[in-house]
Order: sequence, then structure tokens, then C-alpha cells
Amino acid sequence: PLRELLADLRNDTHTQLTELALLTERDVVQLVTSLAPAAPVTRVAGIAATICEESAGNPFFASELLHHLTVTGQLERALNEGGNHRLPVPESIQEVLRQRLLRLPQGTQELLTLGAVIGLTFDVDLVADVAGQPVDDVLDVLESIERSGIVGEVAADTFAFVHAIVRNAL
Repeated sequence: PLRELLADLRNDTHTQLTELALLTERDVVQLVTSLAPAAPVTRVAGIAATICEESAGNPFFASELLHHLTVTGQLERALNEGGNHRLPVPESIQEVLRQRLLRLPQGTQELLTLGAVIGLTFDVDLVADVAGQPVDDVLDVLESIERSGIVGEVAADTFAFVHAIVRNAL
């Protein structure tokens, strides 16, 4: 349904698509400050850094995380208590990620899940070993996933999730 709606909107002469730039930590600080203007600057900076890291600056992910933290009261707690907080993945983001993952070839999600267990960055040999699959087959699958923008090759036979939030959702 969403795909059809987007296709219809693209064909509508009254619709204008706008490409959004990635948010910087400073942008996220401004967003957090607009919600909690009296909060300590160092705690705002800490929350903003975490949101930026988890979302990789993606405006949708960052705004959904911030909205979720606000609605659940976790933003207020984090700003009052300080410390490191692992951010939950809001349902809205989980749904977007589920839809993206469903479009991937069969067996792909298992490899992504193994990669997620290993870490934000993972080695092809280790994933292949744990999955019991040939390294070349796993590499082929990961390269196809790379084209979808979920992971990226960061070194020879080493991949990383493009967004930490994707890893956390798996």
C-alpha cells in the first residue's frame, strides 16, 4: 500500500519530493534543546550524540527516536539522570526496517542476524563459519545487501551496518 501511494504521489504534479540531508550532532542538539530547553547542556549533548550514532544522521530515524523517547518519558529520565542509555527501536522504525528486510532474498535475514550478533562491524569469514556456508556465497549475499543500503563493505571481507539502529532491530 505505501509503495503504491508513493508511486501515485510521484506522478502527481502537485507533489514535490525533497531530499533531506543527514542531521549533524549539532542539529540533533537543537532538536533536543527545543524539547527540553532547561536541560543540562552536557546531558543534551550526550543524548544527541547517542541519537546521531544510532540513526547515522538519518532524519527519519533520528526524529522517530526522539519522538519515542519523548512520548515514553525516557528523554526526561535520561536528561535528569544522565549516563549512557541504549535507545529502544520505536515500532515505526521497526516496521520500516521489516518492510526493507522482507524485500531481501530468502536466507539474507539469517546472515544479517548473525552479523548483528557479532557487532556493528563483522567479518565475512566469521559469518560464513557460523552459518555453515561457503565464504564466497556469504560474500555474494552481503554484496547484494550492500546495494540495498543496509550494510556497507568497510574493508576487505569486512562489513558494517550502515545504521546502528538496523543492527539493534535485528
